[in-house]
Amino acid sequence: MSAVRSSLLLSSANSYAGLVLQIAGTIIIARILSPAEAGVFAVATIFAAIASTFRDFGVAEYLIQKKEVTEADLKASFAVNLGASWLVGVVLLALSPLAASFYREPGVAAVMQVQALNFIFIPFGAVTLAWFRREMDFTPIFRAALAANLAQFLSSVGLALAGFSYMALAWSSLVGVVVTVAVATWHRPKWFPRRPGLKGTREVLKFGKFASAVFVAGHLSRGAPELVLGRTAGMTEVGFYSRAAGVGDLFERAIGQVVSQVCLPYLARGVRSEGTVVPSLVQTTRLMTGVGWPFVFFLGLAAYPAIRLMYGPQWIAAVQVAQVLCAVIAIETVYRYANQALFSLGLAGVANRLQLTHLAIRLLGLSAAFTHGLMGAAFGLLAAAVAGLFASHRFLKAHAGYRARDVWSACRASLLLALLTTIPYGALMLAWPANESNFAWHFVAGGVVTTITWALAARNLKHPIWHEVMQLLLSLAARVREPGRPPS
Repeated sequence: MSAVRSSLLLSSANSYAGLVLQIAGTIIIARILSPAEAGVFAVATIFAAIASTFRDFGVAEYLIQKKEVTEADLKASFAVNLGASWLVGVVLLALSPLAASFYREPGVAAVMQVQALNFIFIPFGAVTLAWFRREMDFTPIFRAALAANLAQFLSSVGLALAGFSYMALAWSSLVGVVVTVAVATWHRPKWFPRRPGLKGTREVLKFGKFASAVFVAGHLSRGAPELVLGRTAGMTEVGFYSRAAGVGDLFERAIGQVVSQVCLPYLARGVRSEGTVVPSLVQTTRLMTGVGWPFVFFLGLAAYPAIRLMYGPQWIAAVQVAQVLCAVIAIETVYRYANQALFSLGLAGVANRLQLTHLAIRLLGLSAAFTHGLMGAAFGLLAAAVAGLFASHRFLKAHAGYRARDVWSACRASLLLALLTTIPYGALMLAWPANESNFAWHFVAGGVVTTITWALAARNLKHPIWHEVMQLLLSLAARVREPGRPPS
């Protein structure tokens, strides 16, 4: 577990540094851009995110799950990534006028055209970073992400203040990609192949076609609300939804991304050593719910002060939507790593079917937006999350032997921990309701109370998350005292 903790430590530092810069940028830009301008960028970004799944073509997942990786595998992965990325960039560029026409908004095309440029540069760092993930060497990944986040923050704020509107966000994303590739190239091992190769591309393509389909369906599933609302309700509603989802994104940046970077390598190691993914998946879910549920419960209660503090008074209409979306996140956390578990077993095709099932369920839930608008979409997603829970369990039970008792073992202590953590802040809200005059202090006080309560409850319940947090803190202290010393 020492390598995992070290990886989590660097992944945490990476995510939290990015989170601080993201919040700072959001606070500034939300006061410059209107809801409609934010909606234009949100819609265009969905298309770029979907395109990025074809660009990656499952190369990182292929390298991570493979038992042994040769130089030929690395060259083949580079070749596939390069060809797919450049092809997708051209397609995104060609489709931009059609997207602008469909949404009756020329700004969508302008953003997509700038984002298409990202695909020229990305392949030159993607395989290198995938290798570092496989080896659980997160130092280069941390440095690349920190430099990119800082560059993106400075460029987005500077361009927004200069009057570039939503294009500030588009150009800053390109800046972030260029910086990421530059740092990844700087850290690339001397022996690492620099040129693509055709030998072994068939195996990469065979795995990648299923992995890409999984990620495409995943991005469509996550982006479906903006795409549906953009057509049925308008860009203003998309803007409100994106800000509501931004509250949940605090969970993603603070916790989700930290674990996601390490999860697949950890699950794959478990499969290689034990022949099954169940123990590793139970432990991952136990730790994820142990910190994730209390965090997202707090965000649901603190939605009003959080949105008022981060975005300003013009975004208050997003509060109720954010609360429903927090409930969606809490439900989805139980099976958040179902696809990664299937990937670790080499079952990319099964993961593809599961993700397509989730997409169909989510689109069905979003049909409520056609008649009930923004809130209809939110409650439709809540119903879809419940249905997706049962679908994920069915797939994992059939293909990984993950049974209901394993789920209960992973979640029971976390449920009690989340309830105990939430009660004090809920009582504080009843005694001291948040309003226009105290929202900032309310959010800070709620955060402090919730953190202290969580620590006390986790320690007294002897939840496994408490042991892991203490070990991470000890590793951090050791790194501070002796920077060159390997983590224990």
